[in-house]
Amino acid sequence: LEAVKAAGFSKLHVFKYSKRAKTLAASMPDQILPPEKKLRSRQGIELGKEMRNRFIKKNLGQSLQVVLEICQEEYCKGMSENYINVFFKPKPGLARGKIYRVLAQEVHRNGIWGKIETRP
Repeated sequence: LEAVKAAGFSKLHVFKYSKRAKTLAASMPDQILPPEKKLRSRQGIELGKEMRNRFIKKNLGQSLQVVLEICQEEYCKGMSENYINVFFKPKPGLARGKIYRVLAQEVHRNGIWGKIETRP
């Protein structure tokens, strides 16, 4: 966990190791017991959430380039250049797959709510 913190990742994907037949790891001594695997996995997931939240908050106030993925009546959603889901109000003429500048204003759902600044 300390090494992960020191690396400063923006997002983690945590999963428990499970033995796979015919792999070197499956036959290694001192296998980790399931309760310990569960604990370590939970700790990694929690650390990942904290790190992701910190990363998202560091982007508030920034102008992000966002590729528009979906646009609905209530909101549009796209992915920023640094892999944050960005939500914003729809405007006429927006096109899926185009890049827009969005000012990151607040944490929203699993990403950021922002205000569209310009069109490409």
